Amino acid sequence: MWTGQISNFRDLGGRITSDGALVVPGRLFRSAQLTGLPEEAAKELEDLGIHAVYDFRTAQERSRFPDTPINGAKNIWLNVLSDDMGSLAASLQPVFEDPRRASHELSTDRIRDLYLGVYRNLVSLPSALAAYGAFFRSLLAQPETPRLFHCVAGKDRTGWAAEVFLSLLGVSREEILEDYLLSNNQLIAAYKPMVEAFATAGGDPEIMENLLLVYPEYLDSAFSELSREYGSVPAYFADGLGIGEAEQAALITAYTLR
Repeated sequence: MWTGQISNFRDLGGRITSDGALVVPGRLFRSAQLTGLPEEAAKELEDLGIHAVYDFRTAQERSRFPDTPINGAKNIWLNVLSDDMGSLAASLQPVFEDPRRASHELSTDRIRDLYLGVYRNLVSLPSALAAYGAFFRSLLAQPETPRLFHCVAGKDRTGWAAEVFLSLLGVSREEILEDYLLSNNQLIAAYKPMVEAFATAGGDPEIMENLLLVYPEYLDSAFSELSREYGSVPAYFADGLGIGEAEQAALITAYTLR
């Protein structure tokens, strides 16, 4: 599959669940934002049969960096962080554009603390619950049609959607963490020119790299918040996202092969 110019792109399928089922390949894809895609990259997504593109970004992010349209795919906006517009995850671009200020105001520890809060909010914010509930519920309609979901870098809002869904399907935490951490190599490679420009403009490249990287403790923070608020992944889907037991069973049946 040719995906070299689609940042942080991968198929959510192909992993084996704890009871030996296969997460169906070719159904769900994750990526960073689809801004400025070259024609061949857009054609690749069209050839995959992408039926819908779910955009988890804010209105400002969408306005400044609109997705490249994909023929045959509808764009569905689900604003995960509308209740936390100041979130670090929703303000990466402005931070990248002011290297000196970012380097002055941020440190490795500060970035870590901010991201831990981001991941707790991905579980508990009303806007996040509404957006993720709508996303997962929509997967029940024509589940055989391929879809793609993304945010800006495809690592936080997108990462939580991917990993909690894999958890519902029965994929082990070790496999989930492996998928989550794949973002690191992809993003550092994709953003290398921007990191270099950030440094040239007087910014600390380590700060930008830490803004781009994901760490196991971030994902742990989200799952800990889920356990504290709901007790289990099925309860989070039922009580937080409004997706009951029967719908959960339907999702598992639709997106796994036994």
